[in-house]
Amino acid sequence: MNRAAGRRAAEHPAVDGRTTDRRTTDRGSATILVLVSIVFSMFAMVGLADVSELIAAKAHASASADAAALAGAAELRSRGDADAGARRAANANDTTLASIDVDTSDRSVTVTIDHVVDLRLFGAKHVSARARARVG
Repeated sequence: MNRAAGRRAAEHPAVDGRTTDRRTTDRGSATILVLVSIVFSMFAMVGLADVSELIAAKAHASASADAAALAGAAELRSRGDADAGARRAANANDTTLASIDVDTSDRSVTVTIDHVVDLRLFGAKHVSARARARVG
């Protein structure tokens, strides 16, 4: 292909009828697309990290609720004070015991655990879990 034919292939008519070189009008658009892609990817990664942290916090709260309910049931069996055992277990797991329900007729302990997790993109979120344990 000769130079004149290559030059004509790169030219296209502008709005006012003049021809412009396509290489000069598209210059820099790839940089903008790359920058937008990088910013979008960063937000997506932070969002995914927040979602995974929220899932981990929910699992932690659930495990803490199980431990608090079992500790409360053990205390109910030995000393009759389920509240103290459940609170110790919740505090040991860095969670808050939101409520405890002791059913003496059924000899069961039901606890609700609250846990606050700080997320980078979505802020602070409360996660709660509930568990029940029976004596015997």
